[in-house]
Formats: sequence, structure tokens, C-alpha cells
Amino acid sequence: MLKTSNAGGNLLTIFLLFFMTNCTIRIPRVNITGELTDLEKQVLGSYKRLEMESHSLISYPFSQFSHSPSPAENKNSVLQAIKNRQQNRDKIVNLKQLGIIGENNKGYLEIVDMGSISRTKEPESAVRRIVEQENNDRKVIRTRIIAMNTPASPARRKQIESIVEKINIEQSEKKTWIQLDDGSWVRKK
Repeated sequence: MLKTSNAGGNLLTIFLLFFMTNCTIRIPRVNITGELTDLEKQVLGSYKRLEMESHSLISYPFSQFSHSPSPAENKNSVLQAIKNRQQNRDKIVNLKQLGIIGENNKGYLEIVDMGSISRTKEPESAVRRIVEQENNDRKVIRTRIIAMNTPASPARRKQIESIVEKINIEQSEKKTWIQLDDGSWVRKK
């Protein structure tokens, strides 16, 4: 009996030493992704800053401020665009999954197959309005991202627009329509 309690004491000692020295075995997390260019990192950072600004400022209406922001700093339209996109996200995902709309090669939504409209509860005019509003909101956000990444020469602006287009296509779910550079439409794999 003495041996059993001594063995149990040894196990308890090892167990306590293990936890007291904070020894843990952790499996390293490995994410394999493609390398991003500096400009892609900068644009993604701009998206994150806009998102953070929207979360921190969304509860403070701009009418509470004594002065209106200058056009360069007008975040109200960007905040509204972000809010609109959040409100329409589920409808857009549903319309994409039904094959009615897709991501064109310019970074905007486009109606691909209005014949599939019968598979949704949305009338044709509502689908067109959702697509138009989403595209307008994307333009507002894109303009702000370009302004945040100045100086924006025409070549630099085109690079930023290409990155934004790429982001929109990458965020689309599999099996939704995307437009290739040659103008053809394919299902995303």
C-alpha cells in the first residue's frame, strides 16, 4: 500500500511540476498563402482602417458635430456605404448563389441571369436596386481607399483598382459567377 501511495505521489509531483513550470506543447499554426505585394498589403490595411473607423464612429451621428467634415475627410458617405453593404450582404450572397448576379472583371456586381429571378422572392426591380446600391457603395469605398493611398498617379490608381477587383472576386463564394479578363463568365472554383 505504501508503494502505491508513493507512486501516486510521484505522479502528482510530476503533474504539479509540469503545470507550475508552464510547460505546454503547442502545435504550430501554419498558413500557406501567396505573397502579397507591398501595395496589396497597403490596400488591405486601408480596408481594415475603414472598417475600424466604421465600428468606432457608427454610433456617433455626424449631425452632433459643430462642423461638417471637409470633402477629403468626409467619412459619412463611407460609413453609410459600409453600413449599406452590411445590410445587403445576405441578399447579395443569396442572389450570387442563385446565379442571378456575379462579380464582373471591374470589381462590381453585374446581373448575369435575370431568368433565374423566379427562384427568389425579390422582384426584378429590387434586384436591380440592390446591385446598383452595392456598386455605388463600392465606388465610394474605392475612392476613399485611393485617397488614403496617395499620391495616386493614374498608374498607381489602376494598380489599386486592380487590387480591389481581386479582393471582391476572392471574397465571392465558390460556385458563384465571376467574369474573367476576356469578358467570359465562369463559376468560381
